[in-house]
Amino acid sequence: MEVKTANKGRMRLQFVPILMGMMLLAASCKDKTDPTEYDRTALTANLGERVIVPAYDQLQDKVDLLRNGSADFRVAKDQVSLDSLQSRFAKAWLAWKACSAFEFGPAATASLRSVLNTFPCDTLQIHNNFTSGAYDLNQAVNLDARGFQALDFLLHGLGSGDAAILNRYQSPSDSSRLTEYLEAVVSDIQAQVSNVRQAWNSGYLTTFKASLGTDVGSSTSMLVNELNRDLEIIKTASIGIPLGKQTFDSPLPEKVEALYSEISIELAIAELQGLELLFEGQKDGSAEGYGLREALNAVEALYNGENLGDAIHNQFQTAKAAVAAIPGSLSEAVVTNRVPVEAAYNEIQKLVILLKTDMASALSILITYTDADGD
Repeated sequence: MEVKTANKGRMRLQFVPILMGMMLLAASCKDKTDPTEYDRTALTANLGERVIVPAYDQLQDKVDLLRNGSADFRVAKDQVSLDSLQSRFAKAWLAWKACSAFEFGPAATASLRSVLNTFPCDTLQIHNNFTSGAYDLNQAVNLDARGFQALDFLLHGLGSGDAAILNRYQSPSDSSRLTEYLEAVVSDIQAQVSNVRQAWNSGYLTTFKASLGTDVGSSTSMLVNELNRDLEIIKTASIGIPLGKQTFDSPLPEKVEALYSEISIELAIAELQGLELLFEGQKDGSAEGYGLREALNAVEALYNGENLGDAIHNQFQTAKAAVAAIPGSLSEAVVTNRVPVEAAYNEIQKLVILLKTDMASALSILITYTDADGD
């Protein structure tokens, strides 16, 4: 028994350094190769506090001004009030684009992206609604007859030129019903935005910052998935479908996002800028913030032997420049000047690959969505 005990003691002594070596090796490997070693606390705090909530605040301000403009238009119905309302509408729509990718948490509960920006709108349904005066914008049948797309038609598509549009709002047969529907759509937008913004400010920001995993349903996972989904909506719905990518290169100019106001290109650029802000974690000229680019730098992510964060940054610039280079309106360009539209589509596709494949893999994020259908 004494001999066996001594042997066990020697075995223990021999095993201790082996075990310690294995533990040190494991720790060393984790420090060098674990792809989750980026600061998710800093990521969710910075993006929540300095990007997402301020974007919703800005949107709320623009939507409130839009609501005031619609009230002024109800009273005046002249060129000055129409010009003001159209301008406020465009600014609110552009502000929405900075929030489009936040389709998780309160926005997902409200289906905010679909409610505010399903396109193209259903002009027949809009006509039926304001003509009858009997409608509930929350019903599924009215998904294509509400939001910014409905306003695009109501403020720019009721006639050929502002004079014809004003005539509709001034005519005894249409005036009251059209004005009531216009105000109902604006009020609906204001209420939807207000509810989501309030949810972020009354508790969801804390929830967002506290969810620090990378599993499905975590803040980082939802953020990366919705960023990518929104980018694919730009590629497929905003540009690809009008260009004819799903119709054997037969263009569908009537499918552009802003058919009547003709600001489709501006909207696409604003949406890309919103996605870029999530990636960079800061606005131009502001103090440095922790974004997805910093997360990639933390895990030393590479692309073709170079810094992946730099590659994505550069591709954002290239994609924005390509969209900005599309001449005239998008609805005209997809028919008469396809080459620059094709170029923009291709540059956005390159950005999709970098973000959806390379970035998601480097950050250990599973892409869970399956399509980008234009809502």
